[in-house]
Amino acid sequence: MNRFFAIDVPGHLRRGQDTVQRPAAHRANALGKLNLPAIMGRRDAAYDQAAGMLTGDLFAAGGELRRRSYRRIGTLLRCAADDTNAILALLSSPDTAVRERKLLAFFNMLAKTVTALEWFIELESTVFSDGDEQLRDFKAVQTGAELARGERMVAETEQDIVNQLRNFFERTQPRVMHYRGYARKSFSPDNAARYERSLKFHSEVYGAAGGEERSGAPEGENQ
Repeated sequence: MNRFFAIDVPGHLRRGQDTVQRPAAHRANALGKLNLPAIMGRRDAAYDQAAGMLTGDLFAAGGELRRRSYRRIGTLLRCAADDTNAILALLSSPDTAVRERKLLAFFNMLAKTVTALEWFIELESTVFSDGDEQLRDFKAVQTGAELARGERMVAETEQDIVNQLRNFFERTQPRVMHYRGYARKSFSPDNAARYERSLKFHSEVYGAAGGEERSGAPEGENQ
């Protein structure tokens, strides 16, 4: 019996004179795995951009600009979490999946914390100013000293949280890079090149748009 297998037509295997159709789910899964390096590159670009923004000089800007920065950092981290979910759906290695689930929990925790920072800016503008006229009737009359104390408390709390997040990023960076390297070590040269193209492309996209746009793809990539 001739046991030689060869591709006859897309989605089919030829065995001797017999043609056997490959399941559609198998073909879809194989196509999905082709996108794994590109998705991983996009995910890593989003995280790197978020880390760079958070470790920058946020407090050189005013409250409204910081609020926008927190929103953009949160968007980037949620993009990283979404892509990690997509990566998990394509993985076949249980060990890699364990690491990716840990990264997913890490990204989600960071995104929630940054969202809380955005709300600190909102708190400062609504409680300690007359910015929202709908709330004016509900505000208690406070002395100048009480207002100053409250503003200082909110500002110091925001700074403490940012500093803790920065320290957390620095301490966890070696572990994050280790997980990223482990996931990529099985890439073929072609897949490694696809990862690098995606990382470079999306680093430029996220650097320009702050994570709020996810359009386009590197030439030759299907994402």
